[in-house]
Amino acid sequence: MRWGSLQVENRPCPVPARRCTTDLVPWRSATPADDEAIITMCLALNDEDPGPRVVEAAQVCRTLLALRAEPVRGLAAVLEERGAQVGYALLISSWSNELDGEICSVDELWVTPSLRGQGHASRLLRSLMNGQGPWPSEPVAIELEVSPGNPRAHALYEALGFESHRNTKMRWRP
Repeated sequence: MRWGSLQVENRPCPVPARRCTTDLVPWRSATPADDEAIITMCLALNDEDPGPRVVEAAQVCRTLLALRAEPVRGLAAVLEERGAQVGYALLISSWSNELDGEICSVDELWVTPSLRGQGHASRLLRSLMNGQGPWPSEPVAIELEVSPGNPRAHALYEALGFESHRNTKMRWRP
C-alpha cells in the first residue's frame, strides 16, 4: 500500500487479530490493510490536539511497522463501523516491577468526531480493563495521558475510574 511517496509493506500481523465486540462495538487488532486509514486518523488527531512535535505520515508508518515486527511492544487497534475504520488506538506495553505485571498504555485514542459521545472509547477501555479487548491479556494497569485542554476526555477517564498518578511524568529528549 502507498501513502504519498511512502511505501508500506504488506506484512502479515504476527499475532492473530482479536476482536472486542462488547455492546456491538467492534474494536480489533489492526492489519496492514488498515494502515492508510490509521495514518489519516493519526494526522487528524494531531491536527486537533498538536503535541510538542509535528507528526508526519512516515512516523506513523514506522510505528505501525515496529508494532507488527515486535508485538511485545504493543499493537494498533481499529474501531470499525459498517465496514469503515472510524477510530484507532495505539496500545503500548511496558512491564512494571512496582505493579508486578504488564501495563497497557493508551498512547493515542481517536474516534471520528461525528461518532464521539456514543461510548466507543468507553467500551474499548472497559474491555481492556476486563481483559476482553484487542489486548492479548488482562493488564495490571492501564495508563493514558490526557491534554489539559480536553476536559471532555478528562471527565470520561475519571468516570471510568482513572485517577491522576502521584508521580509526575518527565521526559528527556536529545
